[in-house]
Amino acid sequence: MDEEIKKEFEKVWKKLGDIEGKINEKNFSQEKQELKSPEDNNFEEKILKFCNELDIERKDFDLICYLRNKEIFLLKPIEGKNESERQVKTSLVLLTIKDSLFDDDFIGSSEISTVLMKLGIKSISNLSTNLNKERRFFIPEGVKASKKFGFRITVPGKIEGKKIIKSFLEKDGA
Repeated sequence: MDEEIKKEFEKVWKKLGDIEGKINEKNFSQEKQELKSPEDNNFEEKILKFCNELDIERKDFDLICYLRNKEIFLLKPIEGKNESERQVKTSLVLLTIKDSLFDDDFIGSSEISTVLMKLGIKSISNLSTNLNKERRFFIPEGVKASKKFGFRITVPGKIEGKKIIKSFLEKDGA
């Protein structure tokens, strides 16, 4: 009886995974192929170049994030001593990937907030304050409290972002 329940549970779980497109490997690989944007035929080459710069394998990059339609989905939260440090580190990783792959060194505060909330990182109301404290990594841009307010990443910020990604992979055993 327990074996029957287990099999039914596995069927339901697989069906849910198929619906969400997160567990079914076929759906995942199909969505990965949609990465290439019409205006950028060399997207996979950019990913490989980025991996080369970090001295990581392509498959390891897939452990960090998932990309779809120029959107970056981090797959695991970045560790830090406190919420402030996690916000800074996550923002550095996002901007480093965005700049390296999409040639865009700007990210809106609302975009960062959305990613942080999905990862369970709290104190979003302090995000701008926390990033403003790290002027060597971030350049604030736009009118504060407006929808267009955000941050640009600096060269030291990109270097730090790459270090965080490598450290993340080393801790994760990749």
